[in-house]
Amino acid sequence: MKLNLDRSSALYLIDGFTAESVTVAKQEYRHHLILTPERIFEPWRAPAVAELAIADFDCLSGLELEVVLLGTGQTQIFPPPELRAEFGRNGIGFEVMNTAAACRTFNILAGEGRKVAAALIIDP
Repeated sequence: MKLNLDRSSALYLIDGFTAESVTVAKQEYRHHLILTPERIFEPWRAPAVAELAIADFDCLSGLELEVVLLGTGQTQIFPPPELRAEFGRNGIGFEVMNTAAACRTFNILAGEGRKVAAALIIDP
């Protein structure tokens, strides 16, 4: 699906996505990645969703984020509840959805100037 959005001041927005890739700033990625409007962290070596831990998001430490979106591939899969709790203890929202929804939500929040990160699982 191709996404179009006013580019506002965000540097990195998601141009489009398929089941096997995400396109950010005209660059196609076929592996897991984490992005903010200012930076791309790739490749993200994420374990299975059920095994995710706060340490898998260390690249985001020090960033003043409002929310982290976790895109879990073609279907929504919930990580361990401790992960949401850990983000909550740090005052950061943590939302889980399929990767397509995470891509759309990231663009909306980034376009609003929100401090958002998207951790995207790309299905092989």
